[in-house]
Amino acid sequence: MHNTNLAFFHNYVTNVNLALDMGSFAKVKAIHGSVLHCRWSQEGSKDHHVVLKRLQIANCDTNTSKDRIVCVAQRGDIKMLDSDDAFNEIGIYALLMMQPESSPHILRMHGCVLENNHVWLVIEYADGGDFFDFVQARHCRCEPLEEAEIKFWFLQLVHAVHFIHARGVASRDISLENIVKVGDTLKLMDFGQGVQTHSSFGIAFRYKRAAGKILYRPPECFVPDREVIEIMVPPQFCTGGALQVMWDGYLPEVMLPRSALPSHPCQATVWGYEAVPADMFQVGICLFVMCSGMNPWRCATLSDECFRFVHGHPDDGVFRLLAQLPARPMSDEAIQLLSSLLWGDPRQRPTMQLVIASSWLE
Repeated sequence: MHNTNLAFFHNYVTNVNLALDMGSFAKVKAIHGSVLHCRWSQEGSKDHHVVLKRLQIANCDTNTSKDRIVCVAQRGDIKMLDSDDAFNEIGIYALLMMQPESSPHILRMHGCVLENNHVWLVIEYADGGDFFDFVQARHCRCEPLEEAEIKFWFLQLVHAVHFIHARGVASRDISLENIVKVGDTLKLMDFGQGVQTHSSFGIAFRYKRAAGKILYRPPECFVPDREVIEIMVPPQFCTGGALQVMWDGYLPEVMLPRSALPSHPCQATVWGYEAVPADMFQVGICLFVMCSGMNPWRCATLSDECFRFVHGHPDDGVFRLLAQLPARPMSDEAIQLLSSLLWGDPRQRPTMQLVIASSWLE
């Protein structure tokens, strides 16, 4: 179960155009940092706009060893190793492009250009910018999204995430900042922290390294920086499977020994997290931001007042939190779906198939 291969998607890099003769690129403007909006010219083809993202070759083998994250477990509040892997991002884009059926909601990669100590990732240009800026602008104008608009945009995110999950890929970094607009179409991007969801036998992989933006990170992804922790066994404990427990203000998942007794202390093995439920929580945060224009909390730990309140009121906590924010009233079906996505316990969150079949989206 812990025998994860973080370099798995490197295998697909060989299918990518790494040629130096992809034409010429003229910078239009810097988007941010090493991400550039450029005009791409190729002989015999019409010029068109693309984005160039510079990746360090030194970061192209960040995840070359098997199970590295299990050996180097990092909690979210201490300095951690870089979860981004340049070849990982390129490989996942290549894998998704190879599929017989493509998705209009995944940003397209055109290829890569090698230059000295860098790889320039050439990707589709999104004329509408990132979706977070779009949502924020609406709220700044005191024009929050109507429920019908939220459903329109959210359904596109759902299709994007369903597409990658169905192909064994989890992002671990889903956020409105990693979604861009091309006209009226949303596209998911940035797979540098992507991982396999399951083994070839259908067994869910578990991970220990913190990933994604802290505002979107699920509670189980704050993994203790040790192999074993002492916890109090919950009264309702039943043997078998991973169990989420409270520990030092966090909600990690652990595996209890066979000798564990309800309401007694024991030494539990830190068990990491599954990537698909983590993605689903991040999808829920995206939906909350669409509704309110802001994140529900700073950090999904028990030290955060807003998260602690919602976690302690699973039935109506999200509704009561939204009621205090400048959000339009949402239907009961929408609030019910949002609440299910933001469950602190990953085992209680719906899969993407259940989200698609929910009464709000059907």
